[in-house]
This record gives sequence, C-alpha cells and structure tokens, in this order.
Amino acid sequence: MKTILIGYGEIGKGVRGFYERFHDIDVIDLDYEEVAHSEYDIMLVAIPYSAGFVGIIKEYQKRFKPKGTIIFSTVAIGTTSQIKGAVHAPIEGKHPHLEDSISLWVPMIGG
Repeated sequence: MKTILIGYGEIGKGVRGFYERFHDIDVIDLDYEEVAHSEYDIMLVAIPYSAGFVGIIKEYQKRFKPKGTIIFSTVAIGTTSQIKGAVHAPIEGKHPHLEDSISLWVPMIGG
C-alpha cells in the first residue's frame, strides 16, 4: 500500500514509526518535497491546524490523489467533514514517546 505522511514533527514521527511496521511511508516535510510516487492509497496528515488547514489538505489531495485521508492533527470541530474522503484519528499518548503510545492504545476513528 502506497502511503504518504504530510508533516514530520512530533506527531508525524510517532505516526511514521508506528505505521512503518506495516508498510513503507513517503514523508513530506517542509524541507523534503521529493516523493517516490504521484498517487498514493492513503494520505496521513500530521501538520498543525491553522486557518488554512482545509485548503492545504485539499491541495495535497489534488497532488497525490489518495483513496483515503487520515488526519491525526488536532483540528476544530467540523474540519474533517469539509475534506472529501477524510477521517479523524486523534492521537492519545505521552509526549515525546508517541510511537510507543500509539502501539498501546486502541485507535479511534471519527468522520
């Protein structure tokens, strides 16, 4: 499964560490824009919420054409419903050891 991760801060590193156990993940970071594919099955989102968040994610969706988008970022209520094919999966865990925490908690996914 071709997966791309948008954002590589503390949350992104924990998400990547966990999901890489199952398949390869390409990462988009502010300093790293080269990726292996132009289309992905899943897009994982771990960038900070901002007023332009929805537009930013839609642009990444247009660029990478994912079949599904999972948002790990803490977002305002109603944000996910504005993004086609997106679900929200809040991260529970203890900073900075999020990879370990993600492994322990049963994930929640909301629309």
